Amino acid sequence: VQLLAAQQSLGIAEHRLAQTKPPFWLVRDGEFIASELLDSLDAGRSLHVDLLIGTTREEMAAFYHFDVKIQGADNRIVDDLFHAEFGDRATHYLNSYRQRRARQTPAALLGDLYTDKVFRRDSLLLAERFNQKGLASYAYEFDWQSPNKLEACHCLEIPFVFKNLEHWVGSPMLEGLDREEFHGLSSSMQKAWVAFAHCGNPNHPGIPQWDTYTATGRNVMHFGSVIGPRKAHIISDQSDHT
Repeated sequence: VQLLAAQQSLGIAEHRLAQTKPPFWLVRDGEFIASELLDSLDAGRSLHVDLLIGTTREEMAAFYHFDVKIQGADNRIVDDLFHAEFGDRATHYLNSYRQRRARQTPAALLGDLYTDKVFRRDSLLLAERFNQKGLASYAYEFDWQSPNKLEACHCLEIPFVFKNLEHWVGSPMLEGLDREEFHGLSSSMQKAWVAFAHCGNPNHPGIPQWDTYTATGRNVMHFGSVIGPRKAHIISDQSDHT
């Protein structure tokens, strides 16, 4: 109990607006953890496994939905955080994020920014590194929208992959879902994950063609009410991919 109380106190003390980093994190000790994961995949390191990796479309949505400071944020806060990330190019990037949102709320704009920064960007870079080493890498994005205004939030794809809705009774992010749609999407995803585990390729007759992720093709399979591939685009990473 004391440890949990101490962790909670530290989390509150270390919390920064719009950030989700937990109070305890991996520490580089120079032996077991010597560098960032992407930095460790240098030219001299050999890998012997293929990769299936992805994110949800709005990873930050559940964190922000219950954060009163985010819900009460105004445009000044958005401007400040974008300037902290991009400096002189903040206006350019903020306009780019605004263009893809019908409702340009602070929570939506900051959520898209930090979904890219914390989750999507490095996931796709990891897929690219695996492909460059001659390995198969497949990327996905989970787009299905929670009926309870939590959008395609962090961890939402888990019950679909494992098809274990009975273990998620009372979960706010699944409340009010269409069970027929759940089972259809779950079946498509579960068969893909099983196929990948079995032979290193997630393709099966129930989904469109899922090509590997490459630096040029940047193919990502989107799972939602509609399933299909699209080319990945990360606004906050334009300088690396244009």
